[in-house]
Amino acid sequence: MKVVVDVPDSAKNRQWMRQFKGRWKARLKQLELWLVSYPIEVE
Repeated sequence: MKVVVDVPDSAKNRQWMRQFKGRWKARLKQLELWLVSYPIEVE
Protein backbone atom coordinates (compact mmCIF):
# COMPACT_ATOMS: atom_id res chain seq x y z
CA MET A 1 0.00 0.00 0.00
CA LYS A 2 1.15 3.52 -0.67
CA VAL A 3 -0.10 6.54 1.27
CA VAL A 4 0.76 10.05 0.11
CA VAL A 5 0.71 12.93 2.59
CA ASP A 6 1.42 16.38 1.16
CA VAL A 7 2.20 18.84 3.98
CA PRO A 8 4.69 21.64 4.61
CA ASP A 9 8.01 20.59 6.15
CA SER A 10 7.78 21.63 9.79
CA ALA A 11 8.82 20.21 13.15
CA LYS A 12 5.14 19.73 14.05
CA ASN A 13 4.42 17.74 10.87
CA ARG A 14 7.56 15.60 11.26
CA GLN A 15 6.55 14.74 14.83
CA TRP A 16 3.04 13.82 13.66
CA MET A 17 4.48 11.52 10.98
CA ARG A 18 6.70 9.76 13.54
CA GLN A 19 3.65 9.13 15.73
CA PHE A 20 1.58 8.04 12.72
CA LYS A 21 4.31 5.57 11.72
CA GLY A 22 4.48 4.13 15.24
CA ARG A 23 0.71 3.60 15.45
CA TRP A 24 0.47 1.87 12.07
CA LYS A 25 3.61 -0.18 12.62
CA ALA A 26 2.05 -1.61 15.79
CA ARG A 27 -1.46 -1.97 14.34
CA LEU A 28 -0.20 -3.84 11.27
CA LYS A 29 2.34 -5.87 13.31
CA GLN A 30 5.19 -4.85 11.01
CA LEU A 31 8.91 -4.97 11.74
CA GLU A 32 9.32 -1.67 9.90
CA LEU A 33 7.44 0.88 7.82
CA TRP A 34 9.22 3.21 5.44
CA LEU A 35 8.59 6.92 5.36
CA VAL A 36 10.12 8.84 2.48
CA SER A 37 10.17 12.60 2.09
CA TYR A 38 11.51 14.90 -0.56
CA PRO A 39 11.21 18.58 -1.45
CA ILE A 40 8.92 19.68 -4.25
CA GLU A 41 9.30 23.01 -6.01
CA VAL A 42 6.25 24.48 -7.69
CA GLU A 43 6.94 27.15 -10.26
